[in-house]
Amino acid sequence: MEISDFETFLKELPDEQRTFVEPLLKDYIFVAAQLENLRGYPFLAVNPVNPAQQRSTAAAKQYKDLLQQQINLVKLLVKATGGTEEDESPLRQYLERLKAAGGA
Repeated sequence: MEISDFETFLKELPDEQRTFVEPLLKDYIFVAAQLENLRGYPFLAVNPVNPAQQRSTAAAKQYKDLLQQQINLVKLLVKATGGTEEDESPLRQYLERLKAAGGA
């Protein structure tokens, strides 16, 4: 998404929602940019003497932490804009249909 898309989205929100959602969107954009930057670094360091030995790099650890922050921000944004996580999941809708039909 482009930043202009976010600005358009913010303009459509009521004032009380906008004051809560705007900082979350800014954080989301920041985290997304950091994740994109980290994708350029290696996530595994391989021992040159014994290639079977590998360890995670600092970039991998930062990526994992930032990805979790991004997921949490998305959950907050969904709730702040009036949605629910259950409404957004086609898998949950499918499982509910199966359950109702007696398949699960």
